[in-house]
This record gives sequence, structure tokens and C-alpha cells, in this order.
Amino acid sequence: MPDAPDTPRDVSRKSIVTLVVELLNDIRQWAEAELTLARTELDDLRQRLILVAILAVVAVVILLTAVIVLAQTGVAALAIYLGSEVYAGLAMGVVLIALAGICLLAMRRQLSWKADSVLFRWLAQGRRGR
Repeated sequence: MPDAPDTPRDVSRKSIVTLVVELLNDIRQWAEAELTLARTELDDLRQRLILVAILAVVAVVILLTAVIVLAQTGVAALAIYLGSEVYAGLAMGVVLIALAGICLLAMRRQLSWKADSVLFRWLAQGRRGR
């Protein structure tokens, strides 16, 4: 009759010291992996913040340009009352304001960030409680 497959009694038992050493090694590996994940998330956050800063500068420049164009259009409208230059200026101003709005929406999207690491999730929970 063949032997039964390994039963709990047949499995060699590890000593408590070996189990503690393995546990400590697992904790060290987990901590290293968590730190690596946190560094990766910080790099991602840094890149997003740089992109947001660039988009903010572009939005401000476009908005300033739109204000100038709309101001010139207002002057032209007062001087002429009707004419193609007025409508062209208004259309250009509206397009520039729309572009600035798109940049602002892109900035908002870049600032929505979800943390994956335990460290950042823990920090985010602390902020929600305040």
C-alpha cells in the first residue's frame, strides 16, 4: 500500500528562530518595496506638478492675450459700431479664452492623484480627518 501524501505530522517543522528570521526578512523586503513605491509616486507627483506649472503659465499668457484682444475689439466696436474687424476680434478672444479653459481643465485633471503606497494613503487619511 503506497504511503499517504504528506500529512502535517510528516512535514518537518521549522524552529521558532527560523520563522522569526523569515518574518524579519519579509518585513524588510516589504519596507524596501514600500519605499520604492513611495519614491516612484513622488517622482510621478513631481512630474505632474511640473506639467501643471507649465500649463498654468500657458493659461495665464493666453488669458492675458485674450483680455488684450477683447479690449482692442471693444475699442474697435465703439469706434466703428459694426464691422468685420469687431466680429473677428470677438471670435479670436472667445477662442483664446476657450484655450485657457482647456488648460485649466488639464491642470485640474493632473492634480487629481490617487496614492497607492501605504505611506501616502496613511498621510491622505490624516488630512481627511482634519
